Amino acid sequence: MIEENVVSAAGAHFRLTEAEIARNIQDAGFIPKRRTMHYDIVGDPYCWSHQTPPMPQLAAAAKQWAARGRAPGLLWRGEAADEARRWHRRGPRDVSPREAAFLDAVFALATRSTRLRRIAVVTVIATPAGLVGRLARGAVTRWRTPREAA
Repeated sequence: MIEENVVSAAGAHFRLTEAEIARNIQDAGFIPKRRTMHYDIVGDPYCWSHQTPPMPQLAAAAKQWAARGRAPGLLWRGEAADEARRWHRRGPRDVSPREAAFLDAVFALATRSTRLRRIAVVTVIATPAGLVGRLARGAVTRWRTPREAA
């Protein structure tokens, strides 16, 4: 077990939710349990018995998105989309069908944006590399041609 102040002193400034910690413990092949300071088992993780609290802004955003004909410009992007994804992964929740459709659209947009960014990066790297390869091939061909003629 690692104390938070030791981790913070080492320069780590990220936080995991209880649900994420429990999932990591399960992925490692163990059973997560809550414990006292003396390591006595208290019970299962709190997140297993309680529903994740709702995102207060989700209902308003989904309502506005639906009222405006599911306008793509109203979907969350960047940090808001990342926060929604983290919230969605934390555990069970009750969301309306409209909120679920909104979240699905937000996640689909984020996936599309990531895919387009990757394609752009590959294109930016591959185009100059291909050009350099063609120039090198042309230079080698020109260098060999006069020697072979002699």
